[in-house]
Amino acid sequence: MAILNEVVEASSSSSPPTYDHIEYDVFLSFRGADTRIGFTNYLHTALKDASLITFYDDQAIQTGESLKPELENAIKASRASVVVLSKNYASSTWCLDELVLILEQKRDSNQIVIPIFYHVEPADIRKQLGSFGEAMEEQRLKMEAKTNVKEKSLLAEKIEIWKNALTEVSNLKGMDARGRLERDLIEDIVNDLSIRLDRLDVASSTSTPSLLIGMEDEIKRITSWLTDGSSHTADILTITGVGGIGKTSLANYVYTLHCSQFTCSSFVNNINMRHDEKFQGLLDIQKQLYGDISKGKMTRAHDVSRYTSMIEKTLALKKVFLVLDDINSLEQLDVLLGNKGFHKGSKIIITTKDTSLTERCKLIKTQVQHKHTQILLGGLWESDSLRLLCIHAFKCHKPQKGYEKVSGEIVKFCGGHPLALEVLGSSLHKRDVTYWEECIEGLKKEPNFDVQKLQKLLKISYDSLPFENDKELFKYIACFFVGRDRDFTETILNACDIRTRSGIINLNDRCLLSVTRNNKLLMHSLIQAMGRDLVRQESPKKPWERSRLWCHEESFKVLKQSEGTENVLGLALDMRMLEKDKLKLKTDALCKMNNLKLLQLNYVKINGSYKNISKELRWLCMHGFHFKTIPSNLPMENLVVLDMSHSKIESFDMSYSSSQRVMSKLKGVLGLSSEYKQVFGSLKILDLSFSEMLHSLGGFYHLPALEQLILSNCTSLITVCESIEHCVELLFVDISNCKKLGKLPRNIGKLKKIKTLLAVGCDLLVFPSELRDMDSLQTLNLDKRDRNYETSSSSSVEVIPRDLNSFMSFLPVSLVNLSLVRNNLTSESFPESFSGLYMLKTLNLDFNPLVSMPCCLSNLPRLETLRMLNTELLETVEHPPSSLRLLVMGHANGLRKLKFNPKMSPIALSTLILDLQPMQLDGIIEVQPLEHVEDKVLRSLGWANFESLKYQQHPWLQKSLCAPKSVDWGVESTHRSRQSTQGSTRRVLGVGGEYLGSTQGAIGHRQGVLQPWQHLVKLDERHKQNNVRLQMFYEFGIFSTYYGGEEMPNWISCRSKEGSTPISFTIPPSSSPNKLRGLNFCYVLENKLPNLNMHLDLQLIIIRNITKNGTWIYDPHYSRVEVAEDCCCLICVSHWMFGINEMKEGDQITISTAKRFEKDVGSIRECGIGFVYDDDEEEEEDVLAYYKSWNHVHNWWRSHSFSNSSRGTHPIQLLFLRSPSYISTL
Repeated sequence: MAILNEVVEASSSSSPPTYDHIEYDVFLSFRGADTRIGFTNYLHTALKDASLITFYDDQAIQTGESLKPELENAIKASRASVVVLSKNYASSTWCLDELVLILEQKRDSNQIVIPIFYHVEPADIRKQLGSFGEAMEEQRLKMEAKTNVKEKSLLAEKIEIWKNALTEVSNLKGMDARGRLERDLIEDIVNDLSIRLDRLDVASSTSTPSLLIGMEDEIKRITSWLTDGSSHTADILTITGVGGIGKTSLANYVYTLHCSQFTCSSFVNNINMRHDEKFQGLLDIQKQLYGDISKGKMTRAHDVSRYTSMIEKTLALKKVFLVLDDINSLEQLDVLLGNKGFHKGSKIIITTKDTSLTERCKLIKTQVQHKHTQILLGGLWESDSLRLLCIHAFKCHKPQKGYEKVSGEIVKFCGGHPLALEVLGSSLHKRDVTYWEECIEGLKKEPNFDVQKLQKLLKISYDSLPFENDKELFKYIACFFVGRDRDFTETILNACDIRTRSGIINLNDRCLLSVTRNNKLLMHSLIQAMGRDLVRQESPKKPWERSRLWCHEESFKVLKQSEGTENVLGLALDMRMLEKDKLKLKTDALCKMNNLKLLQLNYVKINGSYKNISKELRWLCMHGFHFKTIPSNLPMENLVVLDMSHSKIESFDMSYSSSQRVMSKLKGVLGLSSEYKQVFGSLKILDLSFSEMLHSLGGFYHLPALEQLILSNCTSLITVCESIEHCVELLFVDISNCKKLGKLPRNIGKLKKIKTLLAVGCDLLVFPSELRDMDSLQTLNLDKRDRNYETSSSSSVEVIPRDLNSFMSFLPVSLVNLSLVRNNLTSESFPESFSGLYMLKTLNLDFNPLVSMPCCLSNLPRLETLRMLNTELLETVEHPPSSLRLLVMGHANGLRKLKFNPKMSPIALSTLILDLQPMQLDGIIEVQPLEHVEDKVLRSLGWANFESLKYQQHPWLQKSLCAPKSVDWGVESTHRSRQSTQGSTRRVLGVGGEYLGSTQGAIGHRQGVLQPWQHLVKLDERHKQNNVRLQMFYEFGIFSTYYGGEEMPNWISCRSKEGSTPISFTIPPSSSPNKLRGLNFCYVLENKLPNLNMHLDLQLIIIRNITKNGTWIYDPHYSRVEVAEDCCCLICVSHWMFGINEMKEGDQITISTAKRFEKDVGSIRECGIGFVYDDDEEEEEDVLAYYKSWNHVHNWWRSHSFSNSSRGTHPIQLLFLRSPSYISTL
């Protein structure tokens, strides 16, 4: 695999970039006067469209001589820099200073640097000639004019530094703008950056990417194991080693690189912790695994044994790639893998500390013999250890001057343990040598390195935290918040007077904590254990005197014996973990805990008065609360989070009686103090989800600070009180699956801060017209889930509600994301006013009876994502908005036409079409009888003499596809002239299928069910008669035809006999000055089972330009050819149009084919190529001009198991995931 090879090679010579704080993906360095208005502005836009965070200094006038601090900080906080070297770049001292700093970052932090030679000669930059020489001369003159000796010396030194920087940047691999369209150049820049940054993401896909240092050999070994091509066995790899040695990091890395090569894959992490610390943890793990390998198949199973049965059946039927991380017992392994074996070709990686687990599990070899391989991770070599330490201690790859000796001693002490090196190095960052020496003296008291010693070492990092606030935060997170959402955690702990935002940054800097991309807080299990041990040591034998109680067994004992003390700040108890749900506790057990701030009592039956519970409570979590109402004497004035999901509550209303409320207001008017306080005055999050008996909600007067209201799956909820208008801080509301909720209060429009409203499955809900007044609402989800209607015929479609048009007009213009799944919408349901939602970026219309894309959608100026899956009546999609970036359709049996606006920008459109039926994509996919193709088009393709063949009657095609061997196929490669192409510099890579890799996480796999006869592509009605004609297929810049025969055309010059592929050759020079325009590839597909097999599967074609490092992969949409029963061979011809500079004389090329399915009966008998050149005489008309327009150039980079190189992540993508489409008898 190309990416892996490149990453491995890089890792052997240099380490991944390291930064103190990353804010930007790309820093743009440019001379404003030269390129700001044009090229650089367009480049900046393209980078933004590609979701690359870019620093772009848009100030047109730069003043002062020194580099602005914000520019310097931005360079240091960027992962990559693009330097636009234009004519007057060197005339700006700011630009030169930027360049110097950028190159420093490249040397010190491995920052990616891409120079763009914008209409300048690299040699002029290298030697300071032309405008660059003039700029340096101007600086020299300024230096000579200086009268102050010091200033003169400083400027002279600067000039020398600038010259060296210009020389250095000119020697870097960059991109030349000369002779290229700026559009193509910008596309290449974005593609190159995307790939290189993606590789960095892969290399840092774990929370501690630097732990991969020194594992190059292990990565290569696992890569070889994964790609060994073994298809007759299922292989198990066990990665073992002590805790913190890098097992998870290594497994995660290789999984990220290779998971796209498998139809089914799953990475299940932290299995042991999830099993031990969560009720029904194994069941949750099984649900994740089964969901991954069954592609989200729904099931009603609720027990471990049932899931084990389903998992083992799936594993026996499907080729999978699994990673089971941190297995610690036979029980875990047995319930996750079962005992029925694996499908051949499957790969399973297990990480564990116990080397014997896989040898003792129940797994038996009933279906497919599996091989077992084991890798034992030991410590790093001393050189790798030093490098890892320095990355964290000095933010570079070698010790700073004066630190060489102490660095060596730290390395020896850590014994090659990656986690120890990482955490200790982070704690020593920016410390003087004396501090290092004191640390070493303390470590020397522990001569042997073991787990206990590692814990003490990790504690050094904790002790180095500068503030007591950060230490308390660390203990809170270690005990209660690992795996929790960061914002949720901050809400609670901020109320506990803990400075969380700065504290989390400090913990992250010391590698004690990490934050995932989905905002979850993660901690290595050893670090979490160290944090919890710190709390345990507060009182080793008396848990009730500790500050935090997280162990359910200990919490239960403390409460049962009423031993709590004022030391306790937090307590967690889930009775389901103890299987003691029938036992009852008393509230008196909490009375002594006067400082209790965090209390979790899930499924605890607790009786008594709540008035003596700590008034310091900030977080109260009582899942399964068994009372019908919330106790009125529960101290709630300081609560910020109340979580009573899955409770028995029937009503929630903390209002006073009407007389009390009147008296309170009267005292307020008279200026008297009121004894009635707001009950929930500090509450920010209220979660009553899954409280199935809750029927009413009120008393919002007392929730003025409420920000999140979560009521999902409150299936009995009927009304929401109008007092909700007092929740003026409300940001998020979830009322999903409140099936009986009929309406929302009209005054909800007064809530001006709500950004998200989720109302999935609220079939009876009627929105008030005041909805349009919610001018901060950005996300609205109105998916219907309970409506079962058929869309196979118009008679079965429900009548559109009469108020639908008016409802659509009620939608606030502030909406950014709108989901209307299963809302029974027709194309006519959308009023013209819908186009007024000018802020809308994402629209989901899945499962609606649309016949065509609503016209008003074309006028949505910011729409980027449009989904129309399972719209079974959909026939046409014409002119989607030009802003569109992702179009998702599928399971639309009637879809026949997709047409884009010719003026639509080709910057970044991806089209994902699931289960595609034969259809016309205007100018993208077309099928026509060869007899309808003009002769001049055939000649321009180099298909000599096809124009005579196409008019022949072929009644014999009914019985056989074999053409007479006597057919004369014509002359040598054709020459023709053509005008300059307007296409991209890359060509199509195919139309999807089983080999498709991952693209932004939204990709599926080819369905294995073969289409019945009625779904065969209807190419021409005459194919059912005797007069069968040849067909020409056009898709994405590639022309193809297929016919019966055993001999390739004689204009196929370079041939490979006996099916040996790949063909490797160097493009020969032309005998005339004409340029290479394209090539024809032909192969003979032999039917190994004539008289039995009635179809042949076409093969994938892979063309690689070794010289230009480019790969094109063609996966024909019409992938199956119906043949007569006595057909023995099929001739397959394809013509490839290439863009400017994609293929030239002297380029080294390889062409190979690949089967789609292992059991394909067709095999390659012979294959070859023929070159097509420009003609000697210019033609007035380019007959292929129509096919060269931009909308025929759809590309994407894919990682295939057989791919040896990659070209780039092409922004225009058209992905088809469908059952094999058929070509009927030709």
